[in-house]
Amino acid sequence: MSGTLPRFRSAQAAAGVALVLLALSSLNSKIAGTLWGLAFIVTAIIAARQRPWPISDALDQIARVWLVATALGLILWIVSAAIWNELYPQYSSEINAGIRLVTGALAAYWLTRVVRFRRSATGSHAITVALSIASLVALVVAQLAHEREQLPSHAIAWAAAMGLIIVLLVARAADSTQSARSRAVAALGVLCGAIAILGSQSRGVYPVIVWCVAVLLVSWYRRSASRAHVLIASAFSGLAIVIGLAIAIAHPSDPLRLREAITSVQQVRDTQQYNTPTGARLYLFTLAWRTFKESPWIGVGAQNRLALIKESGLGESEAKAAALWHVRDLGHVHNAYLHHGMDGGVISLLGFLLPLGALAMMAIRLRPHYPASALQMWGILFVHAVSNLTSVNLAHNYYALMLVISVALVLVQARLAGPFEPSPR
Repeated sequence: MSGTLPRFRSAQAAAGVALVLLALSSLNSKIAGTLWGLAFIVTAIIAARQRPWPISDALDQIARVWLVATALGLILWIVSAAIWNELYPQYSSEINAGIRLVTGALAAYWLTRVVRFRRSATGSHAITVALSIASLVALVVAQLAHEREQLPSHAIAWAAAMGLIIVLLVARAADSTQSARSRAVAALGVLCGAIAILGSQSRGVYPVIVWCVAVLLVSWYRRSASRAHVLIASAFSGLAIVIGLAIAIAHPSDPLRLREAITSVQQVRDTQQYNTPTGARLYLFTLAWRTFKESPWIGVGAQNRLALIKESGLGESEAKAAALWHVRDLGHVHNAYLHHGMDGGVISLLGFLLPLGALAMMAIRLRPHYPASALQMWGILFVHAVSNLTSVNLAHNYYALMLVISVALVLVQARLAGPFEPSPR
């Protein structure tokens, strides 16, 4: 008994430190990195010391899916880099990101397989509170940042990480098995995070807010005795979003950078000028797709990709070179799917798609006994799939860290909440 109490207090202290780091994770990428490193080291020590391990259960097997997918993805990225003799020095971020994903997946696996948290509504609520504080901190950071460059990390990657946080929270806000207090805290976190995303002006992450609104409306529809009222509210919500977008586009300051995107597309169509963020993306998408079709199996390698971007328009007419100066300032094609296809062909692309497939498989397998956790996992999948359409988020350490932390949190909250037990009829 005397040895049990110190261990219990040590576990409480570690959990407390982790929750504080999680609450502050939107403030600085180093804080997220500390949480990632702490989780890996502590769980590795526990896994090494504990013998025998508990008998494997369904949640352990779900965690193993993520571990296997990230490990295979890393192997494929290593193979792709080896084909082009780019293992060292590295010209791309895939291997770096892959290592972070695998170590984070290992920590998540050990958390479910070895640590075995006891069922605790208080523990689950504590994670919800920490995530909501992280959203509040993000809102403050976004409001204090006068320029997107002043955000804690690259604006799109930071906003996508905030998207990961709010999809975890919205699933809890929509979960009727949670207490009213916990759902209110989660809903407040969603609101703060959504405003922070809008404040970051990261257009590729805006769909995450639509996801959150849809989740809340569907949840309300399923629970409501008067579904007609929910449908009317949904129609008004849709109308409010449309009106809000119209006002944002018409506003002189263009607060969401939507008019800028529309103008850029028109500029590309009418004058073939690509010197805007949207224009550069349109050019790079075309370049990447054309290059992928020429070498679909192994791509052209990161060095050749960089050379193709840096040489865009050079050697052609003066007008063409001038129309592409912004493109030449960039380092990747701002679409993760095309980026992997261009660098390493099907091999590298498969390395990126495997974790996406794992998230879907985990969500499906969580659904029967952990429906709220399944919804969280679908949310992570949505953020990861959609935000990478206009960015290469894994090129930024912060996003890779927050991705694996988010997946681990889903598994931990599933363990703390316990399997869903339907009410007797």
